[in-house]
Amino acid sequence: MNKRIVKRNGDELFPLGLGAMRLATKNNSIDKEVSKEYILYAIENGVNFIDTAYAYHGGESERFLGDILSLADSEGVKYRDRVKISTKLPSWMVRSREDMDAFLNEQLRKLKTDVIDYYFIHNVDFSSVLRLKE
Repeated sequence: MNKRIVKRNGDELFPLGLGAMRLATKNNSIDKEVSKEYILYAIENGVNFIDTAYAYHGGESERFLGDILSLADSEGVKYRDRVKISTKLPSWMVRSREDMDAFLNEQLRKLKTDVIDYYFIHNVDFSSVLRLKE
């Protein structure tokens, strides 16, 4: 499949991304073995965009992805270097500018990266817009 070019930044993305909202679960937790297997399978087969969020899987999705993406493939290339990551600021939890910075820094730590390629505001409603505008 041909990759699509994001005009704004030149990123070349596979037409399908992997969403981490519905990772495999076992006993109400991420089934790490199964989820790792299908994430690595997706990357090895061309998927280079992974979407997650602060709230997914009780806050564990980002941490789990950070662990997986910090692994290296058979050529020694970290999986993180092969994908673009998007995640989301939990707008309903933000009360100040300092909160935004704290969430971003926490997400960077959990994802074990120094860059989040695409960062969205999650679950925006009118009251969130007014609160974030301040």
